[in-house]
Parts: sequence; C-alpha cells; structure tokens
Amino acid sequence: QGFDGLQGELMPGPLPPLAEIPAAMQTLPTLVQLQHQTEAKRQASAALARGHVPDLTLGLGHKRLDFPGGSDSGLMLSASLSLPLFDRRQGEYQRAQAEHRELESEYRLTRSRLQTQAHSLWQLAHDLAEHAKLFRRQSLAVSNELVEIAETAYRNHELGVLELIDAYRSAMEADLNALQLALEARSKRIELDRLLGEELP
Repeated sequence: QGFDGLQGELMPGPLPPLAEIPAAMQTLPTLVQLQHQTEAKRQASAALARGHVPDLTLGLGHKRLDFPGGSDSGLMLSASLSLPLFDRRQGEYQRAQAEHRELESEYRLTRSRLQTQAHSLWQLAHDLAEHAKLFRRQSLAVSNELVEIAETAYRNHELGVLELIDAYRSAMEADLNALQLALEARSKRIELDRLLGEELP
C-alpha cells in the first residue's frame, strides 16, 4: 500500500499538569482492583470480628401452674446465650486480618511505584520536548541561513558545487536530529499516556 505523504506533528502535545497525575492514577484498573480487594478483605475481617459476640436468643410462651387450691397461667419470657468455649473462630479472624494488611501494603506499594514511574516519565517527556523545541528554534534556523548563504555564493560563483552540497548535508543532518529529538519526546509521552490509560492528544 502506497502513501502520498505524512501528516500531523511529531512533537507531542502539552503535558497534563504534574500535580494532577496522582489524582488521575486513582482510576487505574490495577489500583482500583487492589483497592476493592482490600476493602472486601477488611469487611470480611470486620464480619468475623462481629461473629465473636455470642448470639442472644429470646423466647415467648404460655405457662400454666397448678397448685393446691387453684391454678394460674400467664406469659413467660426466656433468654438463652450461647457460649462458644472452644471454637471462637480466632484463626479465621487472624488470617483475615493478615490478608487485609497484606493487600493494603500491596496497594500502597503499587500506588507508590506507579506514581514514581509516572513522575519520571513526565519529567523525561517534558525535558525531551523542551530540548527538541530549543534545537528546532536555534540549530535549524542557523542551518537554513547557512544554506541560503551557500546558495547565494554559488550563484555568484564564489563557492563550488561541493561546498553547496556540504551546506545541504548539514541542513539535512540538523533536520534529522530535530526529528529524532521529537520522536524521543513522543515516545516518552506515549509511555506516560499508556501508564495513565489516556488517549493521545
């Protein structure tokens, strides 16, 4: 398949503010999944802790008493309390507590690692983009000016064709260097956008 040409700008668009990255990372699927797992384990642990309280059973019934000389009847209220002397599910509770603490530590560690990685990629993308812009403003302007001078001198028979070719080669190398810097800046921006789960501007 053939292509007539390339369109678009190789330089990446403006970066999101660095201060907004930690908030944007809260919706990452990895962190959301760990957060839900941690909360589920916390609730399971709390449910097991509530299970240590013995169940109270209330009862209501009718009772009749016969005694010499008569009888009596009325309502009777009863209450019973189970006392688990041996199995109080301490092992399950402690295991759930340990799993909750482990998941919470994993969540914090993963969040810290991803935030550090995002901060590093943001800084690299920013520095490379600024360097590429500075190179394009300075070096390309100088190389284009040198080409114009060489062309004028060639037309006036002050330079030979080899000197003119050298000027063209220098301008082409400067242009390729500018494209390489822009490509590196774009690559780091793509890494950052993939990490944050965002679309490229």
